[in-house]
Amino acid sequence: MSNENEQAGQPEPVQPPPAYQPPPQDTNAYIIWGFVLAAVGFFCCCCPPIFAIPAIILGAIAYSKGDQRGVWVIIAGIIALIGGGIMSWAVKPFERLPQIQHQFPGPWRRV
Repeated sequence: MSNENEQAGQPEPVQPPPAYQPPPQDTNAYIIWGFVLAAVGFFCCCCPPIFAIPAIILGAIAYSKGDQRGVWVIIAGIIALIGGGIMSWAVKPFERLPQIQHQFPGPWRRV
């Protein structure tokens, strides 16, 4: 067919790009909760796996239902798991420091 178009002097017809299909609506809750759990898992130094692992699972569920944003939730969950673990490990030495708030006298003691 392209030979016929070239011989007639006509350009080859251009195929339109596939239509944009928005992600399924039933995955929005998975995406939102996944990001929230990943954020809590990152900043909660006591137990990042309790929040980050469910975020990874919610991202995988959203991705399996056809929502490409699930990959970002999985990545955020992995970052929360690793980053939260590093932060909780880095804070451990400071937990045993003595409490110094009552050791310094000052005018606030007389109140």
